[in-house]
Amino acid sequence: MTQNSVTLKKFESTRSNNLNLLKFIAAIFVIISHAFPLSKGAEYNDILSDLSRNSIAFGSLAVAIFFMSSGFFVTKSLLKNKNSKKYLHNRFIRIFPPLWFTLVVCIVVCALLFSSYSLIDFFVSADFFKYCLNFILIPVHNLPGVFTNNIYPGVINGPLWTLPIEFLCYIVLLVAYKLSLVNKKSYKYIALLVIVFFIGINFVPLSIFMSIKGYIQPCFLFFWGSFYWIYRDEIRMKNVYFVLSFILFILLIGLGYGQIGSFLFIPYLTLYISFCLPQCNARFASLGNLSYDIYLCGWPIQQMVISVFGGSMAVGLNILISIPLSIVVGYITYMLIEKNI
Repeated sequence: MTQNSVTLKKFESTRSNNLNLLKFIAAIFVIISHAFPLSKGAEYNDILSDLSRNSIAFGSLAVAIFFMSSGFFVTKSLLKNKNSKKYLHNRFIRIFPPLWFTLVVCIVVCALLFSSYSLIDFFVSADFFKYCLNFILIPVHNLPGVFTNNIYPGVINGPLWTLPIEFLCYIVLLVAYKLSLVNKKSYKYIALLVIVFFIGINFVPLSIFMSIKGYIQPCFLFFWGSFYWIYRDEIRMKNVYFVLSFILFILLIGLGYGQIGSFLFIPYLTLYISFCLPQCNARFASLGNLSYDIYLCGWPIQQMVISVFGGSMAVGLNILISIPLSIVVGYITYMLIEKNI
């Protein structure tokens, strides 16, 4: 740990190996979290979900890390370049090429190997054309005749729901920048609104809040990432703050308030681990380059593995098979697509 108190600004030009590795671990967390319901049924949860009384799972923890770090670095990029076209171009190539590649591969593999439909019937099916809406970030999960014996029949790629939310965060940030709202003065008041909104959707028992709660939570973390960048010269990175944040986060998880713990402490914990702890080996850190690709292909691979095993299987076996396959496919996607753009 750091020996002296410094502000986050000290690390604004620092490349973090730890963060790269953390994003890789988060992608693996998503696979672990999904293995339970996919392999055994919706009533089965991962260990973190059980410990937190269903208030947070490994998957939602991973999404929180992804969105917070995205908010932090996307804000940095926007304010550094001050070029809307370049910003949108960078955000576009961040999201779409790997997504499109994954969608095409999933469609072809499912049509050839996992669908009960003939190829002609598959590609003229209304479900196939609906599934193509994923190419423009409209999540549709089912392909015709695929994974019919699985616990989640037809569901090809559940995690795609986060992508339109992330892209919307990019657009909202750009609009806020154009309106001269991405600054300390404005963020002070926006933060108050975010806190009030968070309290509302988590503690006010309205049906509309319950229906949007899961979709809004990642946006809060994106904002906090952006907030930490804006206030980087005032946020002190101290050992005692890190330890206290970690203890309180664990305590809130144990009390069944994991989402509150994520909202309050994931930004500080993530950034402290990223910049203030000894940096991991660069070779391990390079695994973080695969995090988005692993996130995209993890669920389809898990569903394919479960289908091969007859529609259900042991959770641990699904994890053991799916993680290496997802890393390999993620590596191929990265080398063919992301590395070349």
